[in-house]
Amino acid sequence: MTLITLTILGITLLSSMLDAQLRAARLATRLNRANQELRQLAMHDNLTTLPNRVMLEQQLDLAIKQAMLNEHRFAVIYMDLDGF
Repeated sequence: MTLITLTILGITLLSSMLDAQLRAARLATRLNRANQELRQLAMHDNLTTLPNRVMLEQQLDLAIKQAMLNEHRFAVIYMDLDGF
């Protein structure tokens, strides 16, 4: 192989690597957005976008653990709206 051929192959390889990195970065961005959307859908009501029961349970578990760790007390007022 000649020097020119090797140079062309090197440039082609470098170009392909840069293109692959760009595609991977774009894919990672789309994946991150999809994960954010899934988290939103899993933790919020579709109609009102208010936090749902899953999020309430997670936040309540966290509050209980923090209260036990710091020896604090807290109260919860829960109102269930039937037929909403």
